[in-house]
Amino acid sequence: MRERGGRVEDGRPGRHLPAVPGDQREPRQLFGKQVFRDNTARVQGNVYFRARNGLAAQPMQGVRLVARWIDTASGLPSRRYGAVSVSGFLFRGNAGNPATGFTTISGERYDRFGSDDPVWEGYFDLAGLEFPDGGESAQYQITAEAVEPLCAEPTSVGPYRDGQVTPSGTAAAFTVTLRKGDDLTHDFIMSGSSLPTGESGGTFSAPARLPAGGNWTGWLSPYGNVDYYSLAARANRTITVKVTALNESGKATQSKARPVVGIWQGNAAAGSLPDVSVTYFNGAETGATVMNAQFLTGGNFKLGIADFRGDGRPDFRYRGRIFYGDSVAPARVATQAGAALTVRGIGLDAATTAKINGSDTAVVAAYSDRIVLSAPNLADGVYNLDLQAPDGASSSLINALTYGAAAGDQIVLLQGAGNPATPVGGEASNPIRVRVLQADGITPVAGATVNFSASPAQVLFSSCGAKTCAILTDEQGEAGSRMVPAASGTFTVTAAISPSAYVHATLTGASSALDIAAMSPSAWVAEAGSASLPLTVRVLSIGQPVAGRSVRYQVTQGSASLSSNTALSDAAGYATVNLILTSLAAEVHASACVMPGATPCSNFYIYKVPASQLRVQAVSGEQQIINTAQSFLALRLQVTDSASPPNPVQAAPVTVLSAVLRWQAPPVSTGGNPPPPTAPVVLSSAQSVLYSGSSGLVSILPAAADRFGAVVVRMIAWAGSGLPLQFEVQRLWAPPGWVGSSQAENAAALYQRRQRRFISSPRYLPTD
Repeated sequence: MRERGGRVEDGRPGRHLPAVPGDQREPRQLFGKQVFRDNTARVQGNVYFRARNGLAAQPMQGVRLVARWIDTASGLPSRRYGAVSVSGFLFRGNAGNPATGFTTISGERYDRFGSDDPVWEGYFDLAGLEFPDGGESAQYQITAEAVEPLCAEPTSVGPYRDGQVTPSGTAAAFTVTLRKGDDLTHDFIMSGSSLPTGESGGTFSAPARLPAGGNWTGWLSPYGNVDYYSLAARANRTITVKVTALNESGKATQSKARPVVGIWQGNAAAGSLPDVSVTYFNGAETGATVMNAQFLTGGNFKLGIADFRGDGRPDFRYRGRIFYGDSVAPARVATQAGAALTVRGIGLDAATTAKINGSDTAVVAAYSDRIVLSAPNLADGVYNLDLQAPDGASSSLINALTYGAAAGDQIVLLQGAGNPATPVGGEASNPIRVRVLQADGITPVAGATVNFSASPAQVLFSSCGAKTCAILTDEQGEAGSRMVPAASGTFTVTAAISPSAYVHATLTGASSALDIAAMSPSAWVAEAGSASLPLTVRVLSIGQPVAGRSVRYQVTQGSASLSSNTALSDAAGYATVNLILTSLAAEVHASACVMPGATPCSNFYIYKVPASQLRVQAVSGEQQIINTAQSFLALRLQVTDSASPPNPVQAAPVTVLSAVLRWQAPPVSTGGNPPPPTAPVVLSSAQSVLYSGSSGLVSILPAAADRFGAVVVRMIAWAGSGLPLQFEVQRLWAPPGWVGSSQAENAAALYQRRQRRFISSPRYLPTD
C-alpha cells in the first residue's frame, strides 16, 4: 500500500479507493523507491447494455474485464502480466427484495456492503498495469468476459458472489498503447445484449391485471424492479404460481434472474411482508420457482415477482404461469352422472385433468378461461374439485361442489299422510311424495337421494319393488313412490335425506277373504284431451293374489268407453282393461267389481284439467353442455295442474318452439363496459306440438344437425295458458384429441375437426 498526495492506492489489480477529502499533506520522500502511480498505467470505465439506438443503456454488473500485456516478441497477449476487474464491484450485490425480505436470519441487512449509487453499477477499474520490459510504453489487450467458474464460488470476490450472472451479449476486445502514469477511460457497450423493455407488471400501489390465459413473459428491469399483479381469489382455493427464469434466447436458465414470489392482501401497506412467499429455484425444472398456496379468505390480492438479490436488468426475463380454479357452476348437482360443470379460473386448458372425490371427471370442452366437465356419479355430500395440469401445476376448489342433499336441507311431506286402510298386497290410494328444499325453505334440490323405509319393515315401495328404496329428486326437488302393505297392521313410513332430516307418514294394511285394490285409481287429463288409460286392479285373498277371477268394469259417470267390460285376473291377481277418452269434457268415474256377486268393488276417478290450469315444469336434461363428439339426451318435461302439490296431467298439448343458433364468442372486454353482442346466426328453427303421456311426461330431443358444429339450441315450451318455460342447451367444440365413448362419437369428432377450416373455432364460452 502506497500513500501519495492525499490518495491511497491499493497495489492489487482492479482495486482503487477514492481519495480522502481535504487531505493536503505534503508527500513524504520515499528514498530508493518509485511512486507506484507514476510507473504504472490505469484503464477504467463502464460496461453497458446496448440501447435500441446503439448507444449505452443500463450499466451491466458482473462482467469480468481482463487486461493482458502484449508480448513484444510474439505480438500476442501474454498471461504473464495483467489485471482483472469485475464491473460493478463497488455497487451493491445482494440488496434483498420485498418478497423474501431485506435482512438475513441474524437481522443484518443484505445491502450493508456496496454503494447504492447507480453510477457504480457497471464501473470497472484496471489499475496497476505494469511495463515489464522497462520501457516507457506498453500495449495491453482489454477484453470483456464471463467470470471464471472458480471465481463464482461463495468465497470469491465479486458483486454476484452469491450466484453469478452471465454477461448479456459480447464486446470486441481492444488494444491500447499505454505510457507510464496514463489514466484512460474506455466504456464497453455489449453488442447483441438484451434490449431494454418497458415494465411488464405494475407497481405495488397499482398492480397490473393478470392475463386470462395465465401465461405471460415478463422482465425484471431496470435495477430493483418488482412486477406486481392483481389477483382476485376465493376462500378455500389453492393456486400454483410458477416463474421460470429465461435467458436471451428464451430458454430456462439459472444464471440470470433468481425469481422469488410473494402474495400480499390487496389492502396491505407498502413495505409490509407478504402473507406467503417462496425463494428461488425450488421447483424440479431448471430455473423454476414454484409457489403452492391456499387462500384462507377471499378477496383481492397482490402477486409480486422479484429477483432474490433485489437486482433488475434487461436480461432478467421470466415466464410466468398461474394455475387457479376459481368457481364451479352449478355448485350443486344431482348425484347421477353427466351433470355439466363449468369451471372458471386462470390457466385452465384442454390438457387439464379433473377429479371429484378421487373420481376422474371428463373434460367435455376447454377454452382460455374455463373448462366444462361431465360430473361422475357420486353419493350425496360435499366434495373437493381437484384440477391438475400436465406440468404438475394443481389447484383445488375445496368443498366447492355439493352433490344432492347437504347439511341444513329440509324435507317436506307433500302427499301420503291420509290414506284409508289398504288391502294387503294392494297399492295405497295415495303415493308418498316429498320435496327436498335448501336451507332457505324455497329452493328445490334436484338429484338428492331420498331413502324410503317403513317400521315395521312390511311395506313394499313400488318404485323399487323392495322394502327400502332410494329415489333421486327431480328438478322440482320431488321424489315419491306408491306403497303396498305386505302385512296387516299400521306402519310408520319414513322418507329421509339424513339422520336429522326426515318426515313420517302412516299406512294401514287390512286383509279379508276377498279384496280388490285399484292400482293408480286417480288420473288427471287435459280438457278436450283424448287418451287410452289402463284400469288395473288386483284381486286378493288374505293378502295373496287370486288368479282366474272375473272382474267387471263399468263407467259410472261421464262420457267414455271401455276396451272390454270384463277381464280375468292373472297369476299375480292383476286384471286390466283400457278406458278410452275422446275429447274429454267432464269428470269420468269407473268401477271394477269381482264377479260373481259384483263385490267387493274398487273405483277409478278421471279428473278434467282446463287449459287455464296447465303448467309445464322441467324434470331433467335442460342444462346440458356437450361437445361435438357427443349427442344430446332427451329433455323431459312434465305437465301438471295448478294444485298444491301439483298433479301430473295426461293428454295435454305442449307447444315447443326451437331454434338452432351458431355458437359465437361473446365480445371481449378491453376495460370498461364490453361492447354489445352481435346478433346470433339462426341455422334452423322448428315448431311442434307434443302430448303428455303417463305421469304427464313429454320427451324432447334437441335438434342440432352435425353439419352445424358448435351450436346453442334454445327452446320454449308451454301448455294451455300457462307461462312458457325457456331453456337452452349447448354443443361446444370437442377438445383436441378428445376420445368419445363409442366409434360413432369418434367419427363425429373427426368430422367436426375437418369442418373447422370452414367454421372458426371460438375461444370463449357464452356469457352466463
